[in-house]
This record gives sequence, C-alpha cells and structure tokens, in this order.
Amino acid sequence: MYQKTCPYCNGKSYSASVQGEWRCPYCLADLSGVIPYPPVNDEESKNAAVNKPLDTRSKIVNI
Repeated sequence: MYQKTCPYCNGKSYSASVQGEWRCPYCLADLSGVIPYPPVNDEESKNAAVNKPLDTRSKIVNI
C-alpha cells in the first residue's frame, strides 16, 4: 500500500494505487500532488514487528 501524509491535517492516507485523484480521508484536501511513500508488503511489516521484540529479548537473555 502507498501512504501519503496530508500537509494540512497530518492525517495518513493509504491506497493500492498512486494514479488518479487522491483525497485526504480526514479533511478532504487534494493529495494528488503529494509524493507517496513507497509501498510496503503488509505481511513482511507484520512479521518484522512481531519478530523484532522476540529477537531483542533473546539477545538480552543470552548476554
């Protein structure tokens, strides 16, 4: 999913496509000219968030 942050209200907006009109879901500002963050694989980000604390805990325990 692509992400844009609204320059007016700082709301985060997500879309599967960068083409076409893009409106902020909070203040309805036109975000079409805002550069999106690159897409992130949702499954990879979930796994990274879940595995990171476990890796950190195991390193602390092994010290």
